[in-house]
Amino acid sequence: EIMNKDDFKFLDPATPVGLNVGGQLFEADVATLTKDPYSILAACCRQSPVIEKNVDGIFYFDRDWWLFRHILAFLRSSALPNELETLK
Repeated sequence: EIMNKDDFKFLDPATPVGLNVGGQLFEADVATLTKDPYSILAACCRQSPVIEKNVDGIFYFDRDWWLFRHILAFLRSSALPNELETLK
């Protein structure tokens, strides 16, 4: 089975992971970031990550943090925002 491959061996689910997205700092646990085990966020949680952390031990993504907060909220709650404008 594919989930038994080394690519899907993640850190302990309670481990906090630091993310710098467009200059905004976020923190989430491995359980949240691996809800989609095929995602780049899950790849940060591998026992041997494919992305390197910066000198502060945080993963950096040059992306829009304003949008990323909705992605993280979805991973945490499995619910989309209620506001129509947010979904546009």
